[in-house]
Amino acid sequence: MPNKIIIFASIIKKLDSYMKCFLGLFSVLLLLFSCGGNKPSEQKNVMREDTTVVKDIPADLPQLSEAEPPVAADGVFDDFAFNFMSNRRFQSERILFPLKYVVDGKETQIEMDKWTFDPLYSKKEIYTMIFDSKKSMKNQKDPDLAHVVVEWIYLTKNRVKQYVFDKTEGRWMMTSLIDEQLKENENSDFLNFYKQFSRDRSYQIKHIQSPFSLILQDPDTYKPISGVGDPVQWQDFAPELPKGVITNINYGQKYTNSKQRLLMVAASDGAMSSIITFKKVRGQWMVTRLENN
Repeated sequence: MPNKIIIFASIIKKLDSYMKCFLGLFSVLLLLFSCGGNKPSEQKNVMREDTTVVKDIPADLPQLSEAEPPVAADGVFDDFAFNFMSNRRFQSERILFPLKYVVDGKETQIEMDKWTFDPLYSKKEIYTMIFDSKKSMKNQKDPDLAHVVVEWIYLTKNRVKQYVFDKTEGRWMMTSLIDEQLKENENSDFLNFYKQFSRDRSYQIKHIQSPFSLILQDPDTYKPISGVGDPVQWQDFAPELPKGVITNINYGQKYTNSKQRLLMVAASDGAMSSIITFKKVRGQWMVTRLENN
């Protein structure tokens, strides 16, 4: 009998302990539910505040990339250009107003309120760049670069528009806009050749070295495969060449007296890029190499 009483007392003691734990857990759950009950109203407030912020932004500003660009935007020029072409507010802050505007040698000025947002080449599916050598291509990533010229080349109109950028005190700024005849451009000889080369297939064939060097990317290993091609095979490997209007970015290329041009044809989404090497042979521009990446 004493043993039964001890066991019964022990059971009562354990039940009392369990009840205390249960009451403690129940209190915690009540507290959690009471806290959770406030969340919907807090979320509504946050949404209301966010909506107010959006409404405060002028309607003419773009919907993308309007956040303040990172400090790295003033590193290499390409990082700066991305923000300049996609952010209206950033673009207006990075133009030296009143902007010097030169048309065929006559200088005027563009005031800030007369400037229209310019996306430059960011809306083009395919853009081009003209280099004078493989070495000059490395200038794209040079953080010490302080002068860059972005060009719109209107082949049918025989005109070139130049956006001039300079880096001063660690900040890239657009300092002038120049509109001139194509014949005044230091690349005029090559551009006049390219205008016909891009349009006339028979003219192309006559200006492709036989054989020409061919570098392709192995689709399985992504490693380059070297070979040669015949002019009649050009269409099988060459990218579609833009006609009428092309772009160029001069990172410091020295075209004067150079008998070589490397034309980079690239997709804006990075899906494709080709480099076509032209060399002047006996007074004529000839394709000597095609590299597809």
